[in-house]
Amino acid sequence: MLQKILVPLDGSSFAEGAIETARLIASKHGATLMFVSVHEPAMEDPTKVVSGAPVPDPRLDRERHRALQEYVQRMAAAERQRSTFPVEAVFSDGDPATEIAALADRSGVGLIVMTTHGRGGLERLWLGSTADRLVRSVHVPVLLVKPQEQGAGPARLDRVVVALARRSEDERVLGALMDVTEPLRAIYHLIHVVVSRLPVPAVDLGVPPVPDELAALAAAGENEEVQLARQYLEGIAATLRERGLEATSEVLRDGSVARAITDYAARTGANLIALATRGLGPVQRFLVGSVADKVMRSAHTSVLVCPPGS
Repeated sequence: MLQKILVPLDGSSFAEGAIETARLIASKHGATLMFVSVHEPAMEDPTKVVSGAPVPDPRLDRERHRALQEYVQRMAAAERQRSTFPVEAVFSDGDPATEIAALADRSGVGLIVMTTHGRGGLERLWLGSTADRLVRSVHVPVLLVKPQEQGAGPARLDRVVVALARRSEDERVLGALMDVTEPLRAIYHLIHVVVSRLPVPAVDLGVPPVPDELAALAAAGENEEVQLARQYLEGIAATLRERGLEATSEVLRDGSVARAITDYAARTGANLIALATRGLGPVQRFLVGSVADKVMRSAHTSVLVCPPGS
């Protein structure tokens, strides 16, 4: 069960678009809602200012600091007036992605909720590259919410595509997903993408044809992988059904895993995609160009990202 949900706010109505969704999830769990704003100090060393750029004004920077601090306190006070669960306001100075990731680690945060632009995932997120770096560095699930029309309420998260990889990270995807969506009585579409290994026709490459024996071996290996994936997905779907949830399973074949996931979500009318990132080290949590990265940048739905350690 979620105990604390973090919502980064930068003073814009765009970032505030995540609040209603975070509020809905917090109300289902009785979780604490934590509003966080981070003031990024202006560069104080004139020698580091790029040629032609305006020199930072310390007075204006202090005003920005005070205004943002007052803003997050005001947002939390307003939320306390309308909610029955605890609401906290946290303000700090520093690099926003670094500060928020550290705060999430030390404060027992179970979920971060942020708003994405409806036309392209991380390229339009709160403070741009800050959110990109945040997703790469945190150890808790991040719900990237597609913004709603003004006054339309929280984002719908009741038809979910769950991209499973038949690896250890599937467990954390399912755990985080149940925390967010099980109280909403969502429908789950479990999928696994088998990357086609069948030879491309020679006419497309301008090279001699692949021997029939190799094509047959590739087809046999792919078919076996499909069968194993079907059994795996159906086992998970059966477990969800035993909990009274609606779940389907399907194995897809495609040359691109990310494309298969986003196309399937569009085809089924899903409003949420859940998937894991793969850890490569303490800082860089997944490769640029990875499946998770491509899905987050191209999906037209909300995305739940589950990093290593979540």
